[in-house]
Amino acid sequence: MARPAALVLLALTLGLGFALGRFGPAVSDGDQDPAELRQQLAAASGHAAELARELDSLRARSEVDRQALEMVRRDMVEQKRYATGLEEDLRFYRSLMAPENTQGTVRVRPPEIVRVAGDRQFAYRIIVVQEAAKHQFLRASLSVVVEGVIDGQPQSLELGQLSGEPEGGATALKFRYFQEVSGEVELPEGFEATGLAIEVKVTRPIKASVREEFPWRLQETFSNVGK
Repeated sequence: MARPAALVLLALTLGLGFALGRFGPAVSDGDQDPAELRQQLAAASGHAAELARELDSLRARSEVDRQALEMVRRDMVEQKRYATGLEEDLRFYRSLMAPENTQGTVRVRPPEIVRVAGDRQFAYRIIVVQEAAKHQFLRASLSVVVEGVIDGQPQSLELGQLSGEPEGGATALKFRYFQEVSGEVELPEGFEATGLAIEVKVTRPIKASVREEFPWRLQETFSNVGK
């Protein structure tokens, strides 16, 4: 779209030069009437003003076209992001209805971690899923430990304590298909997180325990899965 606009601008510019050459005062031997020269100059000036207005109009249309293209591009990016989110949602709910493991156990999805402010504050989102051919209400507890290093030495911190909860400890769960646990944490100064150790203990109607470890991996925003 920009190339035709440039060609039109070039044509208008050449037209302006032609008009000035056609209507402007030529080299004279002194016999040309001054009044006629003034008329030619006025005509050339009027034509030049008209071409200038056309140039301004073309520039305005070109800017509008550029803005329109940018809006279309942004909309396409947003639609692609939306479609990706729908595909992820579909895979998630399909896994609930037709899980790979049908023995009535639970699974922890990779945790989502988003920076909130500065280098110390983060928001987290953890989803625990029941994998079963026939879903039933489960009672369980969720324990999360943030693994990391401080002063070169490995250190483990309970997520509940980092969240500002006075007692910390495990989080009670009760769900049929899945349950989300989310919140914010502030890491101590000098502590560099490297991963999360997540343990889910099912107490009713069966007893089971699952422990999984995940790397500490940041992302820009939370996904729409489970929302």
